Amino acid sequence: MRVVPLSDSNIRDALDVIKDAFGDEDEEEVEILRFSLTLAKKKLFNCLEFLVLERSGEAVGVMGMGAMRYEPADLAWVLYPAIMERFQGKGYGKILMGGLERLAKEKGIARLYADTSTTPDDENAKRFYERCGFVKAGGITPYFSDGSGLEYRMKKL
Repeated sequence: MRVVPLSDSNIRDALDVIKDAFGDEDEEEVEILRFSLTLAKKKLFNCLEFLVLERSGEAVGVMGMGAMRYEPADLAWVLYPAIMERFQGKGYGKILMGGLERLAKEKGIARLYADTSTTPDDENAKRFYERCGFVKAGGITPYFSDGSGLEYRMKKL
């Protein structure tokens, strides 16, 4: 098991993980991962980094963090946390989160934030963040067109 930075050589594998975990791949995911590999990201983001979890040379997970320039320099948002479906529930997400937290500390990030919806579909994500030490820090209800809300979780590093 190893956690490696997203690169030109593993970006397709990372997108395949997202597609497997979320059931689709949209243009936004493709573009944000590609953009994270460019120098232009520094014009818009304080940080924008992705990690890939490999098992026996196969990409099984991806997770990123990002913060826009207008946000405080010591915070970042968890982006696209995804583990291939057949590997979920085996602790791989925690391994990847550990790698993300180490990278965040190296970049001077003191607080990681994550968002989830208030729908039953996000119960697993909420439990995952809680197991990783995130605490509920706020939310907005209603937020989405179906009337469900958005919840924020935070972890101090």
